[in-house]
Amino acid sequence: VNGLLFGAVHLPDVEMTVLTIVGGAVWSWYYLRDRCLGPIAFSHAVLGTAYYYWIRGDDLVLRWFSATY
Repeated sequence: VNGLLFGAVHLPDVEMTVLTIVGGAVWSWYYLRDRCLGPIAFSHAVLGTAYYYWIRGDDLVLRWFSATY
């Protein structure tokens, strides 16, 4: 259930929603097992950055800085 809710946050992007449902389910299982958010937050940041940069070809850092300045 938590994976579905985590995925729903990423709607309307269907591809991202499906990936995050899987990720949310895995991260929920790890949290229930270890009760530690640090590794989950780190892996979320790394996997999300890698996905946007290598799969989608979108550099979020460049987009953030160009929008700011």
